[in-house]
Amino acid sequence: MNKIYPYAGFWKRAVAFIIDSLVLSIPMGMIYAVIIIPQGMAFVKLASSGAEPSPDMMLGMMGRYFASMALIWLLTIVSGWLYFALMESGKHQATLGKMALEIKVTGSHGEHIGFARATGRFFGKMISGMTLYFGFYMAGFTQKRQALHDLLANTFVVDKAYQDEEKELAPLPFSKGGCAAGIIVAVAPFVLYFGMIILIIVTGISSGMNGNGQNNLQKQPVAITQQAQP
Repeated sequence: MNKIYPYAGFWKRAVAFIIDSLVLSIPMGMIYAVIIIPQGMAFVKLASSGAEPSPDMMLGMMGRYFASMALIWLLTIVSGWLYFALMESGKHQATLGKMALEIKVTGSHGEHIGFARATGRFFGKMISGMTLYFGFYMAGFTQKRQALHDLLANTFVVDKAYQDEEKELAPLPFSKGGCAAGIIVAVAPFVLYFGMIILIIVTGISSGMNGNGQNNLQKQPVAITQQAQP
């Protein structure tokens, strides 16, 4: 461990997040199956019966489906909140993913953070996501390697071996290259998306114009033949 700059790097944090996502996906997948599969079977049974459903029946089935999706969304948020907030404010100051990478979440002096602060950090991730995920990439170039949600909660992700100290954590040099890379990675998918839309539109217009031109050419000989008849 670097005793002067104990901050966890971007890739360590990214791998830890992937591990945590996999851990959370197991119970959420089971909950999703329990809620959605019965409704899917009801749709299949109705379709295979050959009976024409009434409007009230269809509205009821659609209502139950959307209510189930809302419940799944709510359970996803609550389970993620409790998982991250309880573990990051607990004894190990880390989720299972962070434990595997030997990193932890601390305050400005390496101290434990409380549940309320860990809660703020978790919901701050939603704001990080609203910035085209650029808020997450900030962990790769800010002076104390903080993501946007870390800045909002005044938290830091450091090596597990780092111990509480009286003096504040020292800053790293700001990485201009990391900042530029973060902007490119955040914006690139949207540039490609809108570029594909523009390409499809231009291709469609071009095809339509070529099609009209060919139709006009095919109609002209017919008109000449009709005029030539006595």
